Formats: sequence, C-alpha cells, structure tokens
Amino acid sequence: MRRYDAGELVLAENDDCVGVVLVGTIFTVSHGQGDVKKPKLLFKCVEGTILFHPDSDNGVTSHPETWLLAYEACEVIYLSRKHFQKMWNSQRMMTKEQILISSL
Repeated sequence: MRRYDAGELVLAENDDCVGVVLVGTIFTVSHGQGDVKKPKLLFKCVEGTILFHPDSDNGVTSHPETWLLAYEACEVIYLSRKHFQKMWNSQRMMTKEQILISSL
C-alpha cells in the first residue's frame, strides 16, 4: 500500500501490478488530445477504482499520454496481476454486489 499527498503523481509500482484506490480521489488527466497546455480531465478515480488494469479501463490508466494525480490525500494498494485476478474472481463468489469498480 502507498499513501499519496494531494498533488502527487500516482504511478504503477512496476509493470506487473494492479492498483486499487482504498481512500481518496485521484484525477485521471490526458495531454494527448487538444491543447497540451490545457490537460483534459478524463475521470475521477474513487474508492474501489481499479488502476493499471487494461481489461478493466480499456488501458486508460496505463496509457503513456495519461497521468494520475492525487486530488486529495489517498491510499492505493498494489497487487500482482495474478493476485488481483484471484481476488477479483473470489469477490464474485462471496457477494452479489460488485466490490471493485471494473469500468469507468
């Protein structure tokens, strides 16, 4: 788990990890479209949002022209892709409600 202060960039710990927002809000911003001086807010990541998992967010949070910025103090837990998939499969067996947000 890693804690980020407001204004800090949120980065993947390595190429084989998936992040899940535990507390706080993270903005996903892109410079890839339009004016480079005016980044575009794509969406807000809140508690339960999955980061750096292309199958869940169509690759948005891992795209090179997209960056994640902590809007407020937040915490992100990082898991290996293997462990994340195991947790993802297990949550569906334990509850009818989806615990993690799989798409944006």
